[in-house]
Amino acid sequence: MKQALDLWIERERRREELLASIDVAEAEVSRGETIALTKAGIRDMIDDVKRRGRDRAASGDRAKR
Repeated sequence: MKQALDLWIERERRREELLASIDVAEAEVSRGETIALTKAGIRDMIDDVKRRGRDRAASGDRAKR
C-alpha cells in the first residue's frame, strides 16, 4: 500500500510541475514572447543541437546538460 501511495505522490508532483510549466508558457505567449518556427528555423535548430553534441563528444564531456 505504501508503494502505491508513494507512486501516486510522485505522479502528482510531476503533474503539478507540468501544469506549472504550462502556466509559464501560456503567460509567455500572452505577453508575445514567442518565436515563429519555420522549416528553415527548425532545420537550423537541429543542426545547432547536432553540432553542440558533436563538439561535446569530441571534448569527452558527457556530464554537461
